[in-house]
Amino acid sequence: MKRNFATITLLFFMTASFSLVSAQAVRNAAEKGQDRNQIRNDQATIQRDKGEIAQFRGYTKGFKQAINAGNIQLAKGHQMKLVVAMEREVKQGNAKVNQSAREVGQSRNEVRNETKEIRKDKAQGRPVAAAGDRADRRDDVRDLRDDKGDLAERKARVQRQNTIATNFKGLVINTGSLGAIKAKLHLLDEFEQTMVRDMGENYEELREDKGELREDRRETREDRNNR
Repeated sequence: MKRNFATITLLFFMTASFSLVSAQAVRNAAEKGQDRNQIRNDQATIQRDKGEIAQFRGYTKGFKQAINAGNIQLAKGHQMKLVVAMEREVKQGNAKVNQSAREVGQSRNEVRNETKEIRKDKAQGRPVAAAGDRADRRDDVRDLRDDKGDLAERKARVQRQNTIATNFKGLVINTGSLGAIKAKLHLLDEFEQTMVRDMGENYEELREDKGELREDRRETREDRNNR
């Protein structure tokens, strides 16, 4: 009877341990999947940004030339194209803000998951695994801090883009307003710089996401070694 009880107890703990390992493996796979999806999204966004910046520069050049030449009708045509481009950027900017907010949420979840893993490791008397999970948690906390910074910067940038777009859309182009419009041409250059900065940030995001994928792969190897 005692032998049967010992066997049952051993099987219970083996089953519990297997369940914990399986749960961690599922989390690791999910995190790596999120990283790969984000990398693909980053790469697609960068290509789109390049095309839109080139288009915006062309519209800006045409508008400036028309204003300097006093060609009212041509200037109005370029104004319409620029307004459409600006409003598109503002819409995309708001979508990126929402995406950044989701990334902040994902980073928070990763921090919580690592905190749970540390508690489990301590409860099971696994100091080596606990030390590894603490290092992983530090990485996740850093990623969360970076994601919060990205979110704040993107919010400020899209607000500025919206202000410039609204200002430019309200311009009344006629012979008497050309002087005042010339004084505001720098707003187009500023808007273009927000687009360039946005693309630069996407490059940074791509680099960070590739780094996170490497970290998640390392965590998976460590979890396997600590089983």
